[in-house]
Amino acid sequence: PAEPAPPPAEPAPPPAGSAPAPSEEPTALVPPAEGAASNRLGPYEMSERVLGEGGYGKVVLARHVPSGTGVAVKRVVTDRPEAVELEVRAMKAAGSHGNLCALHDFTCTADRKTWYLVLELCPGGELFARVESGILTEGVARELFIGILAGVRHLHGQGIAHRDLKLENVLMAGPNADVPKICDLGLAHVYARTDDGAIDNSARLTQWCGSRNYCPPEVLARLPYDGFAADRWSLGILLFAMLA
Repeated sequence: PAEPAPPPAEPAPPPAGSAPAPSEEPTALVPPAEGAASNRLGPYEMSERVLGEGGYGKVVLARHVPSGTGVAVKRVVTDRPEAVELEVRAMKAAGSHGNLCALHDFTCTADRKTWYLVLELCPGGELFARVESGILTEGVARELFIGILAGVRHLHGQGIAHRDLKLENVLMAGPNADVPKICDLGLAHVYARTDDGAIDNSARLTQWCGSRNYCPPEVLARLPYDGFAADRWSLGILLFAMLA
């Protein structure tokens, strides 16, 4: 998986404070004009510092100009805009929680092939990098896992199965980079609700997705599965990876 690029000596990143007063629903920003050299995205100023990169595109450090708050901008170029729309819909359905990476704003070009998602800045990078650098103590792993569980419990309470829980999809935030934030809802499934508002997960899911090392046996076997149960299996693998 892509790891955050090492920070340059100058300039220092803007502070990752509270969200720059986003609206209840993410605002549709005006994207940069095609071919334009501008690094502005509405009230956000994008830098050239890459925080992460993969097959989906890349994430760059940015700043909410009015407040000076640091944010991350995920730029996605795709021929399947419906996939990004599903991710945005899942993030909006998830709402706000202290252990979820927040979506502040989003926009896309007229052809819907280039998307910009303005996300909460998590300067501590991926939990994967922290685990890779050395074995976590049991006490530290316990506290991190409690936060991750809280985030997943919130998602499930909103009827959302993440379906790609792994070390790379947990980012570290907070003043001491010790607050885990679940990110990347690109494969999430939002369950329908019954007439009385209850979450209806009676129908099994059939889409094979996720990361092979974290998938439960029924997903690997291409069998119908419960999205919530699949997340619980992935959590067990994630905890084992933190301590193994």
